[in-house]
Amino acid sequence: MSCAQPQGFVRAWKDNCHYTLYHPLKAVIQEPVIYAILNDYRRTVEQDNPKTVVGLNCDTAVRSSLDGKQKIHRLSNIAADGSWPMDWTGRGPTYYEGFQRRLFDITEDQSINDIKVKDVRKLDDLTPLLHSPLPRHLPHLKRKDLLIYVAAAEGNIERYARLRRPFCEDRREEIAALVRGIYHHAFFAKWCASQPDFLLVLAIQKAITARYIMSGDVSRITTDSSVYQIWYPVQADYHTYHEVLRRCPSMRQAVARAAVVINSATLFKEADPDPSDRRLGLEAQASRNPWFLEDLQRRAAEQGKEIDIEARESTLDRPHVRDVIRESFNITHAPKDLNEIEPFKFAGWFGDYDGYDFDVAPAAATAIASEEVKSHPRFKKAGHFDQRYLFQDGPYSEFDDWELPASDASVDSDPEPIRDLFD
Repeated sequence: MSCAQPQGFVRAWKDNCHYTLYHPLKAVIQEPVIYAILNDYRRTVEQDNPKTVVGLNCDTAVRSSLDGKQKIHRLSNIAADGSWPMDWTGRGPTYYEGFQRRLFDITEDQSINDIKVKDVRKLDDLTPLLHSPLPRHLPHLKRKDLLIYVAAAEGNIERYARLRRPFCEDRREEIAALVRGIYHHAFFAKWCASQPDFLLVLAIQKAITARYIMSGDVSRITTDSSVYQIWYPVQADYHTYHEVLRRCPSMRQAVARAAVVINSATLFKEADPDPSDRRLGLEAQASRNPWFLEDLQRRAAEQGKEIDIEARESTLDRPHVRDVIRESFNITHAPKDLNEIEPFKFAGWFGDYDGYDFDVAPAAATAIASEEVKSHPRFKKAGHFDQRYLFQDGPYSEFDDWELPASDASVDSDPEPIRDLFD
């Protein structure tokens, strides 16, 4: 008789399985139906209305995961890794709590200890899963989040829907990946628009609206809409942008910049933009049609304003004009081992998707590169690699004895916070 098995029990059994239990375990994981009864994220039991799942999905806090401990630090305004703990939700603390919150906290102590205890589990490599169909039962992974974020960034509905964890607005990396996926994939945007978890996330809702506009749909535009980047990676036509302007006159700066991108002087005149807008000025300056910059200069003279088109590369405000905005394949710091890299390394907060970005290039470079390249003597002291150092006529070919610099810090480093709010 077939018996449906609880997902958490199966994963825990597999984690601690002795050889003598191999055959019973094999029979269990081959069952056609598996239920998600124990929710280790919320520490709840959902026995009355359990959800059926495809298979083991790395959603269980197995016993061996409890061996790793994190050291408690002092309350500080700088995190242990040296980064500023920017709270973008407005709900969390504006200081560093002294520890990193865990996804799983079934012991309700955040795995805090007087000293750090390294997680020495032998876990499986996630890299093959980036370029292969997902198996029914996921292996033990250290960085499942990277699989989730890449699926979101690439607009892969099926993979993201299976892999995702309970959504949390505090995971900025996931939101950045979702925004990128929405901008590039209309079908993914449509699916995200139907997800209740995303309804109150402004960045996601703005990205969906932008993608709809670029696909010729203005149904989400109201008089209160405030979407700026509406011309990349796809441009709508004049009539779509004209309707956006009619429905929401306050979006005139965004429509004016779209007018420069699609080379529509008529739309630009209708938008009647503020000539002091730096982003618009840089876009007009980069346009192959000199009329846009000349018109801005005329408007500025009439209104007693100045056009700011000076490039200030040292500032965070570096708007990319349409002629140069692109998906850059950044291979300068491709990690040797994706299992040891925190997913936030791929996220950016000043990107081309209305202020967000998620760079999949480092993960792609690592997945594609051979082990021979990653283990080359030139990279032996570093945690990352750059194939250009191996090109016969590459930019660094003249430095025969040159080695890629060692990583700034090992993945196991745990420095003390630099400053304390309460000194």
